[in-house]
Amino acid sequence: MVDNFERAKTSIKTETEGEEKIHNSYQGIYKQFVEIMKALGVVAVDTVGKEFDPQVHESIMQEESTVYQKV
Repeated sequence: MVDNFERAKTSIKTETEGEEKIHNSYQGIYKQFVEIMKALGVVAVDTVGKEFDPQVHESIMQEESTVYQKV
């Protein structure tokens, strides 16, 4: 979910006053969301290059690869 917030953040342009207000409002909501997640003990999980662990990770798709093969 944080990834979606961060993607949305990059799409906001602050070239006009109205867009700057949207950006500032977004920043406030994003900061509040992150603080709530931290208070609940939610932390980011390092996943890149790691073996898939269904106890920790959530699968969203499956793709064949020769990069990360079990030996």
